Amino acid sequence: MRERDRQRIWAANLDAARSRAKGRRIPKSLAVPNPTLGELTQAAAQLGLNPQPVEAALPQTHRVRSGYIAIPKQPRKTQTLRKLAQTIAQTRAQARK
Repeated sequence: MRERDRQRIWAANLDAARSRAKGRRIPKSLAVPNPTLGELTQAAAQLGLNPQPVEAALPQTHRVRSGYIAIPKQPRKTQTLRKLAQTIAQTRAQARK
């Protein structure tokens, strides 16, 4: 049963390699290449969103099991996606140093 008080944020929503038709929800300039469920969960936790990771396949690409996180509903989902992508990019930059 779907939870009405939570939003689903799919890893595909932040993937720079995907087109908007294939599930990307933010501009390509802000998206990150191949985000993982672990990175998404970590970024959401850093932002204080209380994520619940779920291994699943995006219905549009049912053969690839990328997963999603369930977070409490936010007023603007696009703003949340932008913050998550920015946090993942910063985490990756720090890991390279």
